[in-house]
Amino acid sequence: MRKLRKSFFTGFQAGIEAIDANVAVIDRDWNIVITNGLWKTFGEDNGYIPVQIESSAGERYENYLEVLKNAIRDGEDTALKAFIGINAVMNEERDSFELDYPCHAPDGRKRWFKMHAEKVEEFDLVLLRHQNITRLHTTELELQGTGARLNQFFQNTLDGIIIMGADGRILEANPRAAELLRYDVDEILSENRDGIFDKFDEKTMELVNKMQDYDRQTGDVRMKTKSGQYFDAQVTASSYADAGGELHTNIIFRQIIADKSGEKALISEKKISESVVNSLPGVVYMVDKNLKFVRWNRNLVRVTGYTDDQLREMSVLELFHEGNRDIANEKIRMAFDQGEAELETEILTREGQLIPFRLTGVRFVSDESEYLIGTGLDMVENRKLQLRNNELLQLEREARKAAVVSRNEMEKMIQYAPSPICFLEGTDLRITIVNNAFRQILGVEKLTGRPVADILGNIRGEVGIEQIRQVFETDETYSGMEIRLDILNTANGSFREYYLNILLQPVRNMAGEVYGVFIQAMDVTEVVKSRIGLQESLREKQVLIEEVHHRVKNNLAIITGLLELQIDQEDDERTVYQLRNNQLRIYSMAAIHEMLYHNERLSEINFAEYIRMIVDKILLSVETPGLTISWDSDLEPVILSVNQAIPLAMILNEVVSNACKHAFPHKKNGKLHIGLSEVDGRVKLTVKDNGIGCDYLENNEEVQKLGTTLIQLLSAQLRASHDLIVNGGTKVNIRFQKDHQDSQDHQDHKNHKEPNDHQDDKHHQDLQNQDHRDQDPQDHKKHQNQDHKNPKNRKDRKDRKDNKEVQAV
Repeated sequence: MRKLRKSFFTGFQAGIEAIDANVAVIDRDWNIVITNGLWKTFGEDNGYIPVQIESSAGERYENYLEVLKNAIRDGEDTALKAFIGINAVMNEERDSFELDYPCHAPDGRKRWFKMHAEKVEEFDLVLLRHQNITRLHTTELELQGTGARLNQFFQNTLDGIIIMGADGRILEANPRAAELLRYDVDEILSENRDGIFDKFDEKTMELVNKMQDYDRQTGDVRMKTKSGQYFDAQVTASSYADAGGELHTNIIFRQIIADKSGEKALISEKKISESVVNSLPGVVYMVDKNLKFVRWNRNLVRVTGYTDDQLREMSVLELFHEGNRDIANEKIRMAFDQGEAELETEILTREGQLIPFRLTGVRFVSDESEYLIGTGLDMVENRKLQLRNNELLQLEREARKAAVVSRNEMEKMIQYAPSPICFLEGTDLRITIVNNAFRQILGVEKLTGRPVADILGNIRGEVGIEQIRQVFETDETYSGMEIRLDILNTANGSFREYYLNILLQPVRNMAGEVYGVFIQAMDVTEVVKSRIGLQESLREKQVLIEEVHHRVKNNLAIITGLLELQIDQEDDERTVYQLRNNQLRIYSMAAIHEMLYHNERLSEINFAEYIRMIVDKILLSVETPGLTISWDSDLEPVILSVNQAIPLAMILNEVVSNACKHAFPHKKNGKLHIGLSEVDGRVKLTVKDNGIGCDYLENNEEVQKLGTTLIQLLSAQLRASHDLIVNGGTKVNIRFQKDHQDSQDHQDHKNHKEPNDHQDDKHHQDLQNQDHRDQDPQDHKKHQNQDHKNPKNRKDRKDRKDNKEVQAV
């Protein structure tokens, strides 16, 4: 068998020499038993040192497994993948295995190969084919790198980018363009130029019509959003012909804000597809002197359609058409006589199909018997491969042409972009691409090729080399808004203050490795300074409003003091009574301005806090000797504007003061309950007492006349409804809709349900049923009369009032 294998390999040599690749055959022990000339030449040229071992038969072979082991020990992942794949083919776990891997030449150049492993079943061997694909792989990486740069710029630039066809259709748009025009990215591709430009603006359309000229066009235009809103934009446009000769127009635009500075630069990405070559199929066969098949591979079964049993019984001449059998027989005999021969003919399949093949045969002798071993190459497949190679070469030429166009367009768009842009590459972060705006802001012309650290000495602020290195090392994007930087312009030697929106984006290759950083900045200095000025103006106005509230409160306090002086001069009790009521009304308004003065929001107050403050003041002001009035509350934090708070405060004053004065004529203890709630913007104020009910309202002409009139007028001002419920006491409900301008941020009980009147009545009845102390029915009236008539009592009131007004002022 050993002699048979040697003779077989002698004949097989001719077959593998025809393959344009480095070819070797290994046995189950991974010994390299045969190679073609290209394999040997490649090894010699690259300083390959074979690793030889001795077989069980005493023969020495180069061992491919040892080669892989050494590479695996050196950390080569591709060697481990090759071992796993070849082993799977050898154990018939898979039909074939392919792997692309890098290889360094002695001169340091990096090359790429495609390894193909396939089983030679008859002899339990594996055929290895290594094909050089460096040229195609290098082209692919170059194009992928260009595409990666274009994609990084296109997707992450701060400017809007649109690519428009010759007919005005939008062919591509980046995310920022869609955002500015209020479209989805997919949605905007159905628009044309009339959908995004103001076609009724003469200046705009003049520039748009010039965009298809090959000269660069710049200017201001009016652009239109999806909803029909217009905005001013600064546009840079240039046209070019793509690889197919179609005219395209690149449009870079940015929205003009205060200083007509904008955002975005246009770049297009060209996606290039690559393909690689495939391996050549072939058949292997061995025949004896009687032209009977002895061995064959599975490709012969696949190509001819015959089974193994059928081939075993056939003559080799049966694979040829009758018209070709004579020449085939002649070539076979020539191979037996002269040692080798080859023939281009047609193989006849079981189904009667004729397939062109190039056949080779080499004679060898084993145990004094002669055999012929040969290989067959499908000429149809070979022609397909040639066509495929031609297609790949054409694709390569087109790809290189497209790469040149893409690179030129990318650099052109970056150069004319209004925002400062640059690309950094390598561990030292050298500047490889930089635009005019970046040079102008630094005042330096020659920047390409310099490490970015050389120029950062001219920049003082929050962003520096540390942030750039962090982006490069961590593969994380940095985005900063309104970053303050002081930048030295070397052209004039002075520092200038800038506020910039800064983007630092890692740039990756197709393997996902970071090899650079993309930098873009947008100047928002004028916008920030304008906002700072507005904030200063707002603070000044806020101080003025606070002062107005303070002065109004003080002026109302002065009026209260003047009324107090008038009271001291009056002897008529009715006049004193009316002046006191007016004092309390004025104080209820002054308290509103007092709260506004101390409030962060100068146009609204929390009315619940106001109630807690004012009710105690009212009870103190209208106190009656011998009568103690207490109160409780159920208050929600309802926020009201000053326009609604003042009339509601006066209504509250009228209802509470009237209850204190007239609801408890025969009691020593009275009780009030005050409720405040809001449901869906509707406010409800409730005041309940446990007094005598409607008697004091029906029998008191002054209450009926003035109090009712004030409540009606103030309710009309609020557009409020009011109702009076008498049930062992008195309950007043005020309901109105809150102004739209009132703040909604302070409402903590949006889902709170307003209690119904029956529940209020029950609570009111509980107040009425509390313990009543024995009282003289005339006590209240007697004390009231004594208080009005006794000068000493009036003097005490004056002293107390003077102290309070001094504190207020």
